[in-house]
Amino acid sequence: MTIISNTHRYIFLKTRKTAGTSIEKWLCGALQEGDKIATAPENLPLPVGFWDTSNEVSHFKVGERIVKQFCCHVLGRPIGTMLREHMRAAAVKDLVGEEAWGTYRKYCVERDPWDRMLSFWRWRQVREKVELEFDAFLDMIEQSPNSSLVRGYSNYLIYTIDGKLAADRVLSFRDLHQDLQKMCDELGLPLSPETLPFQKAGHRTREDSAAGLTAAQVERISRLCQAEIDLFGWDFGKEYG
Repeated sequence: MTIISNTHRYIFLKTRKTAGTSIEKWLCGALQEGDKIATAPENLPLPVGFWDTSNEVSHFKVGERIVKQFCCHVLGRPIGTMLREHMRAAAVKDLVGEEAWGTYRKYCVERDPWDRMLSFWRWRQVREKVELEFDAFLDMIEQSPNSSLVRGYSNYLIYTIDGKLAADRVLSFRDLHQDLQKMCDELGLPLSPETLPFQKAGHRTREDSAAGLTAAQVERISRLCQAEIDLFGWDFGKEYG
């Protein structure tokens, strides 16, 4: 999801494998007319207007896509039709304009790259209906990072612009309930993190613990995700030592 809430004056940038679909469904409880959202298929239909989502609703997939493409390219560009899931900060900034970008609070969630990569690997296997060893998955990222199976392995460009953090607050996946409560307090949202639903769960096994990664796997992930590691100061030894 990407959310632009004119009601509460915030922007939420959806990162991958950070409970984004669950947070999206939860945040929809405080959206009002005029707020914009690009939703995940798991959450459709949501209580938002036709023009407020770039995804198709479950009962009108093809038709809605055609109508919105027509409106986007022929009649103009309604903001709702331009939002996308996992939209990069730079693209959201261009869409909402300097004033909203500069005055609205901007949020996202991030997760340490070693744990997130394991979750991403399991999820993509389920989604693409393939079986792939973890080392082979890392091979694909290194050799073909834009292939459909591994594209999006890093969240870095979702919350940065020109190498600088664009979000005002990056919520910690590990401390998610606590950080969501802080967000509610800051924005005055009438929500409780205790009601956060669970979506897309159950793909990982007990063996999928970052603590069980080999030294070589840790090094490879660290190299692939060096930009976010530098930004947040993550250290595998401190996280899992």
